[in-house]
Amino acid sequence: MPKEYIKRKVTRKELNSAVFIDFEGSDTKISGKPDFSNPDIRKFVGVLWMSNRLKLRQFIMDPSLKLCAKTFNAAESGLCDEHRVQWFTTREKTESKLVEFLLNFEGLIISWSEHDWNVMEKMMDSDCFSNDDRENIKSRWRNALQTARPWNTVTLHRKIPDGKLSSYRDEIGYEGEPEQKKMSQNLKDLTQRLEKKRNPEELTETQLEMWRLICVHNFHDLEGMRQVLLHAVTKD
Repeated sequence: MPKEYIKRKVTRKELNSAVFIDFEGSDTKISGKPDFSNPDIRKFVGVLWMSNRLKLRQFIMDPSLKLCAKTFNAAESGLCDEHRVQWFTTREKTESKLVEFLLNFEGLIISWSEHDWNVMEKMMDSDCFSNDDRENIKSRWRNALQTARPWNTVTLHRKIPDGKLSSYRDEIGYEGEPEQKKMSQNLKDLTQRLEKKRNPEELTETQLEMWRLICVHNFHDLEGMRQVLLHAVTKD
């Protein structure tokens, strides 16, 4: 029986035309397990791809964060060649724009684990999306760990002790800002603090810095994942 789409390994050729996705959200759980039905699990998402140059699109999905859309100067961030942060009027509109954006690509959609697919699948479980859209996204989604783990086992002889992206990034010597250990809590705190604010000028320097770190953290998760997989498929 053929493997489920998400469990298939990625080849070098597929990697070159892939888009990478990473959701950021609050650590919402029920009985100790992620609550994928809670929209707080998807407050923010980044999509990264290479097309002659490295490009990043970040979507604000939580209305409480909409004031942040224009506070972090993406054009001058220095993260990559092309970087845009966007919010589209409502959560539902932004979610639709994200799906529309992904449908415009023909290559694979890669996340570090199945967590992000579970977030996406639940997000698309509404009348806003057609069965064709759902099947298109599902058939192209891949779990990066299905490629990274065999590389760790065969080539690195299980040198990496766990499935954390940060561990794989450290192994390949990826250079980026230190991992934000409390990103989920910081994101939750920031949305709570901004709920009653009405214009960007009300954001404090601390809040602006929290937002900058969220954008930067998301980028390094995406680019770090891409770099890990480039190492993992070197011999393809």
